[in-house]
Amino acid sequence: MGEYIIIVLVIFVVVLLLQPTYDDDSDERDSFIEWQEDCDRYRDYLMGSEVGADASPFVYLDVNGYYRFSDSDRLVHRWVTEKKYGRKLRAGEVAHHIDGNKKHNTPDNLCILSEEQHNRLHGYE
Repeated sequence: MGEYIIIVLVIFVVVLLLQPTYDDDSDERDSFIEWQEDCDRYRDYLMGSEVGADASPFVYLDVNGYYRFSDSDRLVHRWVTEKKYGRKLRAGEVAHHIDGNKKHNTPDNLCILSEEQHNRLHGYE
């Protein structure tokens, strides 16, 4: 529990310290606002999962056992993987849970595999 509070505090401090000032409505400002919203979303996800993500208003568990964001139905593990690598997943790429636990969506437990690598790893034909 203390680990999540520290993460939230670090995100808060980073946002405060790195918040630039802008003279106009530039693309750079829009990009920063999007990044800040992503930080807020991840903080909300972490705070919800601190007491059990099933109880969080920000995420829900789908029928396949994956967490999704309540406001968009987006898979949390794909979103976290994209943030970790700084890009969208490409066609044919999969966000893989290294430890096999679908509920363990921390960046250190997620990696990108090709569909072929992922299928081979899980023994699919």
